[in-house]
Amino acid sequence: MTKSKPQKAKSGPPESKFRPSALPMLRQCPKFEGQSSEYTSDGTKRHQVFADYWRGDKKVLEALEEDSQENMEWAIDYCETKAAHPDYPYQIELTRSAVLPDGRKLGGTPDLVCGPDIFDLKWRYRDYGPQMAAYAYMVLDEGRFPEVTTHALYANHQTARSRKWTSESCWELMRDIITNAESSWAAPTPCEYCGWCAKKLKCEALIQQVNIALASNPEWNLEQWHSSEIINAKQMGQALKIARTLSDWCESVEYHAKELGTKQGVIAEGFQLLSRSGKRFISDIAAAFQATGLPQPEFIKACSVTCKPLEEIYAKFHGMKKAPAARDLAAKLGALIQRKPPVNMLVVAKPSKKKE
Repeated sequence: MTKSKPQKAKSGPPESKFRPSALPMLRQCPKFEGQSSEYTSDGTKRHQVFADYWRGDKKVLEALEEDSQENMEWAIDYCETKAAHPDYPYQIELTRSAVLPDGRKLGGTPDLVCGPDIFDLKWRYRDYGPQMAAYAYMVLDEGRFPEVTTHALYANHQTARSRKWTSESCWELMRDIITNAESSWAAPTPCEYCGWCAKKLKCEALIQQVNIALASNPEWNLEQWHSSEIINAKQMGQALKIARTLSDWCESVEYHAKELGTKQGVIAEGFQLLSRSGKRFISDIAAAFQATGLPQPEFIKACSVTCKPLEEIYAKFHGMKKAPAARDLAAKLGALIQRKPPVNMLVVAKPSKKKE
């Protein structure tokens, strides 16, 4: 396995703030600043599973949920098919570095490299071209290949996007992003990554959009638009009503944009229409039990039972009404019926009736 380059002394090229993973966001908003979120947390877990598999732990996939396991298996199969192994070894999460033509030091960690092929696990589709360019540049900078190919693996869609790179094409893409982000005219720009940005609660560009909406809806007046700073019950109630109104509109836009694309072939500008395989399911459990040849205790481990369908089957089998059937079944199952932790919700309160 090729060793990463040694750390350079402090007198060397300046460390670049433009990390490979931040470049796609900076292309859309030059003022983007990353932060941790549930998405990055889930992504970190998936990347750990991906890396552990290539390090030899073939059972690590069993810890994933069925959908995630199937998607991860697709990503692994893709890598095994496209990689130039055994001509080159798998290099798993090997940190690399390079010096860009402008003198900056670039550093990053591709998920998997095998000779001239670079694989990076993603989940949902976004344009990660700038990040792939950075990874490709670092591999090319090692001088072993005149060109390399990156493979962005959108596992949730079971789709890959491959692209060949030279050092020149990598730098051309990165240079424009870096130049724009460092320019005096760089301004925050609302984009698909706003939810990932550390500045989202105080971003002037987002607040401006809220002000535009407010101008058309004066009843939406709030004393404070930074949600983390609202501590008044009345103001928070008003903010929550506004948020849910906008949320309904957003869901409607998503639905009709998808309908327009799938039924009329009109794709929203700046987007692509992708599809993924439907979720697998077993249509006949009894037949599956016979076909597998597994002992009943082992087969049952793969099965799950939910209360409502079981109650309906029980009532129909015994010729009972649903309510007494549910009580009878609950008495028989006893402690076998358990509840998950409670879920907290905020629902609209009914107006109180005034006493006359």
